[in-house]
This record gives sequence, structure tokens and C-alpha cells, in this order.
Amino acid sequence: MEQAATLVSDAERPILLVGGECRTAEFRENLVALSEHWNVPVAVTTKMQDQYPNDRRRWIGTLASSCRQLKSGSLSERI
Repeated sequence: MEQAATLVSDAERPILLVGGECRTAEFRENLVALSEHWNVPVAVTTKMQDQYPNDRRRWIGTLASSCRQLKSGSLSERI
């Protein structure tokens, strides 16, 4: 988490793209904390839809192969 916080704090327009195999409660809690603390939008891959609550204000959607599942508005407007 410390490394992620450093990367986010140094980024001009950060976004968290969540994918991979980490599926623990601790990961989900840390992801929410990181995104809310740094005010960073979160998108997930199709297999990670349960890793970030879609009712949170930093949620921007599921990044699918066609990218059509993102919330309305272009991605650049959301981040």
C-alpha cells in the first residue's frame, strides 16, 4: 500500500485499474481507503467486479474489452 500511495501522490491524473488475482477482504478495504484518501477513480476488469463497491463515488466502472461498460461520459472527463 505504501508503494501504491507514493505512485498515486506523484501522478498528475491518477486512476486505479484493478485486475489480477488478489481477492482478499484486506485488499478490498485497502483499495477503498486508498481511492478515498487520495480521491482517485477506480475501474475494475471484468473478473474483478466484486473488488470495489460500485456505490462509492470514486467508482467509474468495469473496464471491459470494448470499454462500453464504463459509466456515461468519457473516461478522460471522469479522471
